[in-house]
Parts: sequence; structure tokens; C-alpha cells
Amino acid sequence: MTKPADMVEAIAKRGFHCQVEGYHHAYSDQARREAELYIERLCAEILTLNEREHRAIPLQMPSVAAWQLRSIQSRECAAKLVEGKTGIPSVLYKYIPMSRIGKGAPGSLRATQPSALNDVMECSIGPMRGRENDASRYRAAMGVKLQECLGITMSKGELAKLWVTSNGDMELAGYIREHLDSRAGVVSLSRNALVPTMWAHYAQNSGVVVGYDTEALTKLGFDLRTVTYLEIAPEYVPTRDDVIRAAFVDHESMERDAAEGKVVLGRPILCSVNLTTFSPDWRSLARLLFVKGIGWAYEQEVRLLVDLQRTRDTKVTDEFNLPVKVIDIPPEAIREIYRGPRTSRADLERAIKEARGENVKGLYERRTSFRNFRIQNTGGSRH
Repeated sequence: MTKPADMVEAIAKRGFHCQVEGYHHAYSDQARREAELYIERLCAEILTLNEREHRAIPLQMPSVAAWQLRSIQSRECAAKLVEGKTGIPSVLYKYIPMSRIGKGAPGSLRATQPSALNDVMECSIGPMRGRENDASRYRAAMGVKLQECLGITMSKGELAKLWVTSNGDMELAGYIREHLDSRAGVVSLSRNALVPTMWAHYAQNSGVVVGYDTEALTKLGFDLRTVTYLEIAPEYVPTRDDVIRAAFVDHESMERDAAEGKVVLGRPILCSVNLTTFSPDWRSLARLLFVKGIGWAYEQEVRLLVDLQRTRDTKVTDEFNLPVKVIDIPPEAIREIYRGPRTSRADLERAIKEARGENVKGLYERRTSFRNFRIQNTGGSRH
């Protein structure tokens, strides 16, 4: 039988299409080492089997090695993605309608409470299904953890109200959002200034897109992370680790089974990683705000998680009767400004003045072309 190291190396040379990160790349040295150790242990166990099994199992070892490598590497990539700290570009963008120019923006940005965000599924935790006694234990464990993390006490009756007995789901998203509203705020930004749907939905095509220096945003002292998009909501796992786990769907297996005419009940999981561990700090649970459903992936969002106690209160309330609190951005942190297809020159100049005042040195004014279902950057001028 081929040596474990040679077997793993032969498979690893080809690299693989990473379903987590969405492109073909090499295996890491750590993934190779872990896979090699796994195959070595498996080979040692084979020696203890009977003769028939001893002949049959080695033929399957290359497939086992390939699966193990893919699984380990996918978990490594998923952990990096959920951490959200890598690959953030040097400029992040905010789509702003003209109605907000001069009312704080773009020199200040709202730290929006979870309940005021436009995705009603923010902070979702997936259902825990099973026997009623399992559901009861799960509900009790979740109550204890919410008390630790949010500092609130829930009676059995209050917990029961969050529990949908027909299918064993715990309707927690709204409850968690409500209890984070007093402490957590989100500043939503994008990696990309040229998304047509974002121009329509947020800048209303007559507004602007403002580019902020990422390093300057980081210096404000808030948690800056890329949003992870998932098909399955994170699930609380009441284990000794007390973690909220994020699961990644295995599309490769689903497509292969579909091509073979197999009926798949449920979705196979490629890997799962810890999103957060419950702790008495509200920021632990607020990590849910860095995860959204896959339908929002077009936004390419990067978020600042803001402590609302460190914001400026505008003394204004929104339509949800929540106070509008903002963070102030240093003028020099505003590096770029894009004009929309319906933005007048006068409105653009007003936005520039609100952004930088009289000192526009270094500001890049971008031109765009909206045609053929695409938005293109067609250059611009630096002040």
C-alpha cells in the first residue's frame, strides 16, 4: 500500500475548488499534516482487521485521503472566513442617498441598532430539533446562556413564549436583537462601489457612494469584520464548549447526488466552525451580526460593530422609536466619492463640501458609466 505521506502529497498537488472561499487554491501545510496523521492512524488500524477487510479497505484509502484533505482544508478556510479579519480592502464604501447628505452623512455614520436593520432575520439562530426532552434541555441551556451574555433573567414562561412547540424551533432572533439594541450598533459598508442593486436600493441612483479609508476606520477602535454569508443559520450547541456554530453546505455532494438521480433529504454539511463562544460580554452574542443569509451576498458587506455607549446621540429617533446615534469620521478618512447616474453636479459638489469642507486635498472624485447592465469606473480626478 502507498505510504500515507505519498498518498496525501499526490492528492494535494492538484489543489481543490474551495466551496467556502469560492475559488481553486492549494492545500495548506497544516491540512496536509493533519490528513497524513489521520491516514497513518487508519493504516495502523487496518493491520488489526481480518484478511478480507485487510484486502478491501486499502483500495478505498485514496478516496478517504481526498475526503479528509478536503474536509480539513474547508474547515480551515471556514474558520478564517468567520473570523472576518483577512482580505479587507484599503477602501470601504457607503451608499448614501442625497436625502442624508447634510444631515450628518458623509462626515458621520449611523451605528444602527439590530432591530432597525433592514434584514428582519438578523441575529438568527437555527432550530434545534429532536425529542421533547432534548428540546426542554436545550431551552433551559439557552435561557442560562442568554442570562449570562445579556444580563437578563428569563422565567420558564418567558422561555416558553419563544418556543414554537409545533416544530421545536426557538424564535430567538427578535428577542436577541431587542436586548442588543441598547448596546450594539452596526455601521454597514461594502467592498464594492459598483453594484447596481446597491445604487438603486441605498443611494437611490441620485445619491453618492463615499469611500472611507479602512485603516482610519480601524483606528476608531471598533470591531471591523467581513460579513459571512450562510445558507444555514448558526445553531447553538449546548456542549461543554457552549458555542454557536456556523455550518457550511456541501454543494459538491449535492450536485453529484442530483446528477446520479439520488433523492437527498436535508443538505449535507461540508464543515462547521465555531462562530462564537457564549460569555458574559455582550460582544460575544453580537458576533451574530457578522453573519447573514446567502441572499444578501451581493452587498459584499463589511461591518463595524460599535459600542453605542461610545457614540454621539443626535437627539433624533427613527421610525422604530430608536435613538439615532452616530460615529464621527475624520474628514481626511474620506478618500473617494462616486457620482450616480441621476446625481446632479450641484448635488455632487454639496456632498463633497459636506465630506471634506474646504480642504478637499487628496479626495478622488470618481466618474462612472451605467450601461449594458453594468457599472464601470471610468476614471476621475484627484483634488
